[in-house]
Amino acid sequence: MRMRRIDDQLRVCCGRLRLRRQLLSDADGDGVCDEFEVAGCTDAAACNYDASATDDDGSCAELDECGVCGGSGIPEGDCDCDGNVLDECGVCGGSGIPEGDCDCDGNVLDECGVCGGSGIPEGACDCDGNTAADGYDCDGNCL
Repeated sequence: MRMRRIDDQLRVCCGRLRLRRQLLSDADGDGVCDEFEVAGCTDAAACNYDASATDDDGSCAELDECGVCGGSGIPEGDCDCDGNVLDECGVCGGSGIPEGDCDCDGNVLDECGVCGGSGIPEGACDCDGNTAADGYDCDGNCL
């Protein structure tokens, strides 16, 4: 029979001792009288461990990826624990394509409207590759 001394009065669990005209019992057999059980997390590795708990109540939790005890981690759509999202370049919390650029690689539109393009090809008069007629320049002036 396990015994405990609490408040200078003898308590006996799992026995038939009556104290203050009350039968003390230990229904779960853990050596703590039912009247003195404390529900809580009894897993010392849990982030919400309760050293005073005598009965595990299933509330034990772990730290999520953001360091929150029992948290749900990074919310869907976010890319980090600060609530940032991926920009159009795939950078978490980034600012996207810079002003004047046409893509995430820093390219700009050429004179033909092609992102990162090389513009009007040498010898051509326009973006479609048309050339001047013999004896004329691209503006139609006689050479």
